[in-house]
Amino acid sequence: MNINYAIEDAVEQNHWWFKGRRKIIKNILDRSLVNGENKTALDLGCGTGANIGLFEKYTEVIGLDSSEEALSYCRKKTKSPLVCGEALQPPFKTNTFSMVFAMDIFEHIDDDARALKGISKIMKKGGKLLMTCPAFRFLWGGQDEVSGHKRRYTVKQVCALLAGEDFIIQRITYFNMFLFLPILMTRKLLRFLGKRYVHENKVNNILMNTLFTWLLNVESLILQYVNLPFGTSILCLAIKGGDDR
Repeated sequence: MNINYAIEDAVEQNHWWFKGRRKIIKNILDRSLVNGENKTALDLGCGTGANIGLFEKYTEVIGLDSSEEALSYCRKKTKSPLVCGEALQPPFKTNTFSMVFAMDIFEHIDDDARALKGISKIMKKGGKLLMTCPAFRFLWGGQDEVSGHKRRYTVKQVCALLAGEDFIIQRITYFNMFLFLPILMTRKLLRFLGKRYVHENKVNNILMNTLFTWLLNVESLILQYVNLPFGTSILCLAIKGGDDR
């Protein structure tokens, strides 16, 4: 059993990180999508279902994950179709989706460029890719190792990755700026002391959860008007250009 799935299933509805990220994503979708424009979407790496309920409010959605265990949790939260498969070779026909959601997925994949090529193939021309990923290699910590991350990104690296498959960036920004310094200092201290948490999502209490949720809600309002210059994560909305393949 993967302990990450059990923990995420238990905390994803109320934990400050999952709640705050959903709020930011919702505001982006509210401002970026026209009702009815996205008929079929893919929740790539849907995991235990932290976000699929949100996506269902905007479009018909199919969930894809490589773990049957994760999908077993997800099935309890949605009636949308769920498929077990790999992001490197998504089991769908060419030009199937007009929207793909990839929430903290690419950092788990050995060959992210190859994965993006496969994703581009199943997307329609003009389709939208909404992705998030962790930022800055110097923020690497125990949570990255527990979660099986291969890398962290900068905005420049995300732009280069997407340009390789002719995606046109519509919006890209860092987020979780207010907690950037505390997270950086905590991870550096733990590294210096040679200690690490088993899973950072378990390190929480009511006061912390309330405060951090509020901070991310404030960020979600700021992000409606400006991009943030740094943060622990990156959010990107891109459009598939080029010819249908």
